[in-house]
Amino acid sequence: MTTEPDAELNRAVTVFVWGDQGRPWPSSHPGAVSRAFGDAAPELLRRIAVLIRTVDRILPGTDLTVYAHRVEETLRADHPELDQAARAALVNRSTYAWR
Repeated sequence: MTTEPDAELNRAVTVFVWGDQGRPWPSSHPGAVSRAFGDAAPELLRRIAVLIRTVDRILPGTDLTVYAHRVEETLRADHPELDQAARAALVNRSTYAWR
């Protein structure tokens, strides 16, 4: 079964990580998702929380590059609805927090 990318979720993940003003560092911006998506925001934030829990279960280890690769591969395998930009945003968020 192939899952197509979910454009709305992908955009929401990017807004969640980078904010609606394009912050210079990754973080968590649920308010930006609410502003950008209105009534759809609660469901999108619920789905983003699932993604964050998926990433948080990956043990960082001692090598940032290896950790980033594991996060990317896990998201690619478990969440085919994500596009490269959304995966990259979540990888950046997790590796930034790791440092």
